[in-house]
Amino acid sequence: IENTNIINLIFIGNLCSFQNFDGVKWFVKNILPSINKNNNGKKYIFHILGKINKSDKLYLQGFENVVVSGSVTNMADAAKIGHIGICPVRFGAGVQNKILEYMALGLPTITSRMGYEGIEANIGEEILIADNSDEYLKSLETLSENSVYQMIAKNARNFVAEKFNWSTRLSVLVKNIERLTGK
Repeated sequence: IENTNIINLIFIGNLCSFQNFDGVKWFVKNILPSINKNNNGKKYIFHILGKINKSDKLYLQGFENVVVSGSVTNMADAAKIGHIGICPVRFGAGVQNKILEYMALGLPTITSRMGYEGIEANIGEEILIADNSDEYLKSLETLSENSVYQMIAKNARNFVAEKFNWSTRLSVLVKNIERLTGK
């Protein structure tokens, strides 16, 4: 992404879920203007994909550099525009599947510490953490180096393939059941 001037940040999620809408609203009000102000010649566009009600869509579209697509037929195809996945949730709701989706798509991901809970990816190698504008700027600067961007994208994809596939998850579950039942 070092050779492009427009960086597409994406968010995938149900915006009818309060923690998702809260995080996205916080991001577009507090983070996006800051990173575009201190942008090193790049323009950051925030694309929001997922279910959203009409009034919230209109509200978010009122912010500069925000594109709200809403529900899409094929999320993987729609997400291809993205360079970086963003998960700015500020309070918990379990493992954030959107992060696993970003990683599976080979998108380097910047998430809040809250969004990171339960993921267990290696910070700085498979995922980046940011909770304020300075941390987002640092993460975006890190990803602006193509070799680092490619490394994190590859590592993230491999992480999901190894840790979050059905056969791996089921074998752990079966072993735990066998251990508990003494079989």
